[in-house]
Amino acid sequence: MNDNLINKIKELGVSQYKICHETGIPYTTISRLERGVMDINKCSADVVFRLSLYLNCTIEDILNPIPYLYGIKGFYRGYNYYWDNATDQDVLIIEKDGVKLVREYGKSKTNKKYYESSKLFAEMEIDLYIRKMEADRICEITD
Repeated sequence: MNDNLINKIKELGVSQYKICHETGIPYTTISRLERGVMDINKCSADVVFRLSLYLNCTIEDILNPIPYLYGIKGFYRGYNYYWDNATDQDVLIIEKDGVKLVREYGKSKTNKKYYESSKLFAEMEIDLYIRKMEADRICEITD
């Protein structure tokens, strides 16, 4: 945990004491972050911002990777959908009338474009599912 932060601190070659002395961040906070007892993603914005300034990097450079799509929800053409990350894979779950369609997409932790396209992905999957259901109905009629 906190590998990005720890690597930046190592690159700079500074001690925990020096960081807390020069940033005003409590020593216990710096120590807990470096030991992995505290998740930097759960720190206050002030602490993360001051660390990024001190380490001369962006906030994103020191945060732990997160699944970009987790928790995104929507509704399209009568279907509810939401993105889950229970298996460390981005999973789109589409529901209607108690029926679930589950599609795995792999990991999005390293690609913000997935977040920007999450609604489009879901809508395309729903459209594809609707077309498949219509094709299945046509096949049943012709059999």
